[in-house]
Amino acid sequence: MQERDDRRSDSLKHEKVRAFNRNIAGFAFFLILSFILWYLNFLGKETESTIVCPVRYVNPPDGFVVRNEDEVKLNLNLKGTGFSIIKLKISGTEAPVGIDISAMAYHRIQSGGELKNYILTYVLKGTIVSQLKSGCEIVSVTPDSLFFTLDRSMAKPSPMKPDNKVLRGR
Repeated sequence: MQERDDRRSDSLKHEKVRAFNRNIAGFAFFLILSFILWYLNFLGKETESTIVCPVRYVNPPDGFVVRNEDEVKLNLNLKGTGFSIIKLKISGTEAPVGIDISAMAYHRIQSGGELKNYILTYVLKGTIVSQLKSGCEIVSVTPDSLFFTLDRSMAKPSPMKPDNKVLRGR
């Protein structure tokens, strides 16, 4: 008789543990579901965020090359829906923003015996937005100026002649 009571008590304990585990699993499922729905709701609303974009200078004047001591990065404070901002962050901002020097009005300043050039970043907002293609609005850009140095290029690029041996496979 004692064995029966022990078995019955063990089976009741086992059922209680199973019911408790089932309740925990249900609670965890709905907790995760509510978090996902909350996050999707958040992404649909307008928000602000900052991303960092590298800069690459293109089209220097003829006979000049751009020399930079440091890698230049722009901090962009963006305003837009969460979906457009997260798309930018996920797709990556490793692709540099190209700044066409020949199309920009840059200024010169004498700094330590060296002639430096700079571009004010508020002028670049339209260029940056068109390159990002995200549907976000740029609220602010830091730093406020981008400095670069133009050096005369020493070597003239020579046109490459095709190697007929390589083209024929031998």
